[in-house]
Formats: sequence, structure tokens, C-alpha cells
Amino acid sequence: MNSSVPDFEVGIIGGGPAGSSMACYLAKAGVKCVVFERELFPRPHVGESLVPSSTRVFKDLDFLGQMEEAKFPHKFGAVWTTDDEKPAYVHDLEGLSPEYNVDIRFDERKQEGMEDRNYTYHVDRGKFDLMLLKHAQKLGATVYDGVKVARVDFGPEHPDVYFNIGPKEMSVSCKMVVDCSGRQTFLGNQLKLKIQDKVFDQYAIHSWFDGYDRKVFAKRDTNLDYIYIHFLPISNTWIWQIPITDTVTSLGVVTQKKNFAKSKEDREKFFWQTVGSRPLIAETLRKSDRIRPFKDEGDYSYAMSQLAGDRFMLVGDAGRFVDPIFSTGVSIALNSARFAHKDILKAIEKNDFSRASFSDYETKLRRGTKNWYEFISVYYRLNVLFTYFISDHNYRLDVLKLLQGDVYDEDAPEVLTKMKAMVSKVEQNEKHPWHKLLGDLTSDAFRPQIETDAGRLAALSCNKSASAFSSVVISQSGKSLALTFNNPSKISALATLEGKSLKATIVPARDASGKSGCEDDQPLMLTATVDPNTEPRSLTGVISMNGCPSCSPLEFHAARQPRAGGGGAH
Repeated sequence: MNSSVPDFEVGIIGGGPAGSSMACYLAKAGVKCVVFERELFPRPHVGESLVPSSTRVFKDLDFLGQMEEAKFPHKFGAVWTTDDEKPAYVHDLEGLSPEYNVDIRFDERKQEGMEDRNYTYHVDRGKFDLMLLKHAQKLGATVYDGVKVARVDFGPEHPDVYFNIGPKEMSVSCKMVVDCSGRQTFLGNQLKLKIQDKVFDQYAIHSWFDGYDRKVFAKRDTNLDYIYIHFLPISNTWIWQIPITDTVTSLGVVTQKKNFAKSKEDREKFFWQTVGSRPLIAETLRKSDRIRPFKDEGDYSYAMSQLAGDRFMLVGDAGRFVDPIFSTGVSIALNSARFAHKDILKAIEKNDFSRASFSDYETKLRRGTKNWYEFISVYYRLNVLFTYFISDHNYRLDVLKLLQGDVYDEDAPEVLTKMKAMVSKVEQNEKHPWHKLLGDLTSDAFRPQIETDAGRLAALSCNKSASAFSSVVISQSGKSLALTFNNPSKISALATLEGKSLKATIVPARDASGKSGCEDDQPLMLTATVDPNTEPRSLTGVISMNGCPSCSPLEFHAARQPRAGGGGAH
């Protein structure tokens, strides 16, 4: 029950990397915080390879010493391979060499503040997550492990976090709640903020193998502890190879949902059949011992309509996850905690826990995850382009910067803009040597966006009066359109394009209680007509209040502005 003085300043749902690092940051700053972790650590978990930007967080939290003491394998770089008998990268275009693999070393580019480190880590997540959670507890955070949060009630004074201990329901009050529940997306589900990604529908099946000979693919001994990404002949399918110890290696197959078997037995069969498309990997695997049961992961990719609200934030995978191709999961978790805790400290100082207080965090995370999303989209759309840019000394370090996880400071990294422009060029030229290599997973990710032309677009607000918006962006991905108004705290929408007609429900942003603030919680409705071109060049339509016949529909026109590249809904 709410009271004038809450039990804690910050309640954190989830004790994985996002929750533990958040608790470490806050506890170090003297904030009274509590972590609710539903499982008892250690427990197995996917996401075992880090990127270098994670090291900054370990340094902030005085945790680097423990990482070294744990003797986690050092990750100095990454290697991407194809079938060595039928190289996918044989094109000899503008200097691209016909090698069957490509590698990159992290020490080729020094990261600010981490000049003394030329590596990151591969980790046993069971051990790593337990270490970081214990570190948070040592710094002063309260930890309730084995305790599953049932719900969060955002009352008039403070949020109440409800959970069960045995048969008894209990609760604690907090000034605000941070959702770090990972892909459980606790608050995203409770507040109906979750948007499933229609482009990335990847699934994975994985296990640990003892005695897997990593020398088979290492071009040199120094590459033994690199992460390896092995591409398969099956469309949009690849294998990760991650060192866990000197002898134990994690291997997993990632593929599209349509390829994924339904039953457990069929999935194991699928794993071996898929690996069999790379005979050398299959042969090496069969000489090793599988020491864990196969485990599968699904519904990888999703976004949230908002990353913060009044008295809550979504951090790490609880706010966004795209695809594991570049090992970004733990890095985003750690760095989002690094960014978010600064806004939280300011909010505590000012005693202002409104969504506006968390705008710096939300902006930075949106920017970073957008850049990751577009980088991954480029990768799946045209693998050879990635190799081309890495092989070009003019762009190699710019690509490495992205791979190191430094994606949060630039709205549009130059190398990413050039990549998207080249993808568009290849898409438009059927005679281009790379055109036949275009992947279909992100085939709509680089269609031009539709933006309003000059002037102001007016839209109905929740109080049924007209409020001005300077622009609306309508991003196309396949038959899905995402509408984002220049004031996203007011309205946003997802729509489906059918022929020349478009209809959408425009949903006002919801507060922590799950309410939109609109009278009767009525959404706005949009109808539009698309011009007859194969890709929309303009939309003409109306926005009206659903269930409000007295509200005059508002006409609008949105015209596409040409640009080098765009993206789907982020």
C-alpha cells in the first residue's frame, strides 16, 4: 500500500546484466534500491559473448578485477566464414578479395577511456550474472532472489511492487520502477507497450560442446578465442561459435521462424541437418561431446512504443531487442543502465519522476538501438557489403566502431549512411554484380520513408481539440507502416497497407497506469489513400476521433522526401 515515505527509492525488476548493473550504479551513488529476480542464480542463459563497450561499465563499477579473476576467455576480435569450397564473397568488385572468411581485431581502434584494453570477454552467463548480482548486493543494493513480481500498481503516490513469498502476497513501495526483466518484458506487457518486429523473426537452438576443435577454422593461433559467425547456405541462417572455457564451446544455429521445427525431437534433427550444410563444422562437432541439453530461443525481435513513462523506465532487453548477430544484448543492457542511472539520479534530486525527466536516456537509447537495427538490417540484406567495407581501409575503423558498440552518439553514422545508400543502389540495378546476393529478410528495410512536405500537420489531441504537429514520418516495412508524429508523447500508430488503402488506429501514449489520458480512452482513427506507384510516394487521408461523430475529421497529405536510406519501424 502507498504511504508518504516509500520503502525504496528505486525498485528493479530483474537481476540479469541490466538489473544488476543498474543496482550497482545506484547503490554506488547511495540510492536505496531493491532488485527482484525470479530465478535462483546461477542458471544457464544465452548471450555469452560481449562487445568492447561493455568494458566501460565494468570499469565504472570497479568490476574489471573480478572479470579477470574469473578467467573468462578474452575476446580480441571476430571472424565471419562461409563455405570454404564455395565462397560467398567471390566477386572481385572494386578490390573485394575472394577470401572465404574475414576477421577484425578490436585493438585496431582504441576506445575512449579504455585505451589500456584491447579485448572484451566471452562469459559463462550463469557464473557472470551471479557475480554481477552479488557485486550489486555488496555495494548496498537489496536483492530478493527467487522472487517473481506479480504486478506493479501505479497508485496516486508511489508505485507498489507486488510479489509472493510462499502463499503470501507482499508488496513494497518505491519512488519509481525500472524494468530490467529482459525478454520477459514485464512492464512492456503489463502496460501494452510491446511492438513485435515483423522483419526479424529469428529463432535459435544451441548447446555447449566439450572438445570442439577451434583450430579447424582459426587462420592463426591468435584467433582461437575470437567469436566465429559461420554462414550457412540456408537463407538468413548462421551459426555462432563462442569459447566458454579452454575446452568448452557454445554453438547455436539462428534461423527464421519459418525454418524452425515445432517439436523438440524435430528441432534437434533440424540442428544437425542445418549444421550438416557446412560439412567441416558438422565433422568437428561430431568429434566433440555435447554437455548440455539443446535449448531453443524464439521471438527475438521487438520494440516498445516508449522506453520511459511517469515513474518507470525500461532498460536492456526489457526495452528493445533486435537480433544476436553482433552480440549486442549484454552490451545494450549494461550501457542502457549506464545512461539511465544518470537520469534517475537527477529525478531523485529534483523529486520529479515524470517521463520528461528520463528524456535524455530515451533519446540516447532510441538513437543507439536504431543504429544497431540499421546496421543489422544492412548485414542481412547484403552480407558481401559488410565484407567490402571491412576490407576497405577507408571504412574499416568506422565499421569497427559499430562492432565495438559505440553507436549512441551519432544520429546517422557516416559509414552506415554510405552502406544504406549502396544497398539502395544495388536494389535498383538488376545488372549489378551483387544484386543476386540480396537477402530477403530485410528486403523492405531501405525503402524511402514518407514524410510530410513543408508546413504543419495538425492532428486531434486527446482533449478533442486540434494541436499542431510539424511533421509525421511513415516508415514502410513490407505491408506494415509505422507512423511517428513529431511529438511522440502524444500519438503513434502502426498500420497495414492493403492495395491502395490504409487504415490505422492511432494510439495515444499511455502513462504508468496504462491509461492514455484521453476521454473514454478513445483512440484516433486514420484512413488514407496511397498513390498507385509500387512504393507509396504520398498519402492523402483523414484523422478522426473514434466514436466521436461531433469531432470534425482532419485532412492531411504526406509526401515522401527522397533520402539515401531509411528503416522500418524502430
